[in-house]
Amino acid sequence: MLQGAASLEAVAVFDATFDTLIQDLREEKARVCRQEAEALFKDLMKRPAAERWRLVEEQEAWRTWALAERTAFASAKLAAHDADAALDLARLAVRMAELTPGGEAWRSRVSGICWGFFANAERVKGDFPASDQSFLQSDRLWRAGAVADPGLILDGTRLLDLKASLRRHRGRFEESLDLLEQALAASRSDEVTAHLLLVKSATLEQMGDWQEAIEALKQARPLVEIRGDLRTRFGLEFNLAACLCDAERYAEAEEQLPMVRRLALDLGNGLDLLRCRWLRGRLAGGRGNLAEAVADLEAVAGELVALAIAFDAARACLDLAELYLRQGRTAEVKRLSGQIVAVFKAQGSPRGARRRDPLPGGRRAGTGHGRVGAEAVRVPAPRAAQPGSAFRAVTRAGTEPRPMPAWRRVSSRTGSVRPDRCRIRCRGLLPPCSGRSGR
Repeated sequence: MLQGAASLEAVAVFDATFDTLIQDLREEKARVCRQEAEALFKDLMKRPAAERWRLVEEQEAWRTWALAERTAFASAKLAAHDADAALDLARLAVRMAELTPGGEAWRSRVSGICWGFFANAERVKGDFPASDQSFLQSDRLWRAGAVADPGLILDGTRLLDLKASLRRHRGRFEESLDLLEQALAASRSDEVTAHLLLVKSATLEQMGDWQEAIEALKQARPLVEIRGDLRTRFGLEFNLAACLCDAERYAEAEEQLPMVRRLALDLGNGLDLLRCRWLRGRLAGGRGNLAEAVADLEAVAGELVALAIAFDAARACLDLAELYLRQGRTAEVKRLSGQIVAVFKAQGSPRGARRRDPLPGGRRAGTGHGRVGAEAVRVPAPRAAQPGSAFRAVTRAGTEPRPMPAWRRVSSRTGSVRPDRCRIRCRGLLPPCSGRSGR
């Protein structure tokens, strides 16, 4: 009997050791594949878009699973300053996944990841209904390919994270938190954990639970600082300042602003500076400097309109409407309110309905805007405004302009974004330009 028990124990130890060795081999092979994909990706990005597609269609070397994954991940980072390019890159990743060598189940698994990032790019563009549909496709493909990835080489926490961001943007906060808790439980690295805590803090802030949001940020801070990534550090410090604003702790928030601005300048992205100006406007409003706050938020809203991001423009205008109300400009508040609600409804988000004046609702006004989380900053590059949109960039003559990208309008002297307020209008949303330039 003792011999039998010893034999069973030996078999169990052997099986465990064998499984560990197999997993180590899988991970080492994946590491090599990703290393090779990194070199290919750098080469790919030096080429024109049309040539990228030609290479993927014609040469097997450009359609590996690791290159598809790398390209998909890059689309999320690119979305920080150019959502159009991010969408194109995510689309290319999906095509790589469809052509990836291997069995059908493996292609499904890789496609599930890539479709998730394509859905994320659609969210960044502000097309939430399309993003929802793409996530359904991602889920279907991911589940269908589970049998081909027993070692979990592909990281499913990214899909949970991206879906949580969409749920948050649509006001489905409890669902978002549930997805984030699943992702945190499955996280296998400090980097992923820090990223998820940033997204969790943004979700809690938008629910009005500012103390819990601040605690999540403080929990993430040591992980972010050790990593030393400027983009993530900017997101953390920006969100902390915004949470402090939400809690009306304006003195503490103001202490954060120089650090946030310095990080934005270090990153060299004018759109990050646009977010800083949004924050500065909220601080000015909290301190009672209404004229300064209105000037900042009008400029921010005008820039978002020029970039054809209706949802973020509506959120900025919601903050602006609160300031108009405090100035007694009720006619302008009424004009803004209906159009803001229309945008929120079109995107399937109840956010506007959850606000205090100028729109009736429960949550306090001026909160939950311009948040920077795992997806970093979500203001994309300019595109042509869609006919019939509530937010439309027009010139004095009423013709459609091609606005200069925000990162080309960064002052070399001050580092600030300089929206062209005299040329860019938001038809039916912003009041006539006063001719004053932004600070």
